Amino acid sequence: MKQVLMKKLYLLLFMSTTLFTLWTDCFAQRTQPSYNTKRKEEDVPASVTVRGGATVLFGDLNEQARDWSYGMDIKVPITRVIAGQIIFDRGFMQARESSFYISKAKAQFAQIALAGSIDLLRLFKFEGTHSVLDFTTGVGLIYFHTKAYDILTNKLQRYTSDSTSHHSPDGYKITSPPNIRYTRELVIPIGLSFHKAMSEQISVHGGVRLNLVRTDKLDATIDNDNSTYIDPLGKRTPNNGGWIYGNKYETNTNDNWLLISAGLTYFFR
Repeated sequence: MKQVLMKKLYLLLFMSTTLFTLWTDCFAQRTQPSYNTKRKEEDVPASVTVRGGATVLFGDLNEQARDWSYGMDIKVPITRVIAGQIIFDRGFMQARESSFYISKAKAQFAQIALAGSIDLLRLFKFEGTHSVLDFTTGVGLIYFHTKAYDILTNKLQRYTSDSTSHHSPDGYKITSPPNIRYTRELVIPIGLSFHKAMSEQISVHGGVRLNLVRTDKLDATIDNDNSTYIDPLGKRTPNNGGWIYGNKYETNTNDNWLLISAGLTYFFR
């Protein structure tokens, strides 16, 4: 637990330092804009961002390892400060733990969310710049398939779905036919993104986003359960050991994942 807390503190320090640097840069742009615009300040354009970045999974397997993803954000302004967004992500996540579970997990995922954003620069009256500092949050769905393997032997231990699994929004009631490969769960993205203007239409994007997922099985591992679906002799264990299709929403600790991304934003001016 202490090790996990330290990792999160290091991440928070990194994020704070990065955002302070970006904020300082924005303040400099406020007094010395890099170019003049022919548009009125009130004309906030729609935009599309294409990005890639590193993913970090926070779950029961708490020795985090970076993986990668790519995605796209479509942003449509509602006012000068507020905008609606569609957020799409696709990629991989991984994690491991070598003392209790002795497991390493690999997840494939796709995620889509509807969100709202607030431009903090315009909210606090930093005018005269095309740069944007957005706080974004919303709600969406993540589709994932995860397998956990033994660190020493590389044998499969647990997995999130197979030919007998169903979607079950409350963890008990079955709402779909069997043979569900990708588990589907609710997710709440919370993030900050910065767009530094390079021209009237192109900006460089950088962002940090924490994704709160309504499940404990994102890493194919649930609280205090290191059972596997096969025993040391290779036979299937009784009582569906290692099969984590059911989700105990009311008792288990939910998993999260972090995205640190960079890319390009195109503004439809």
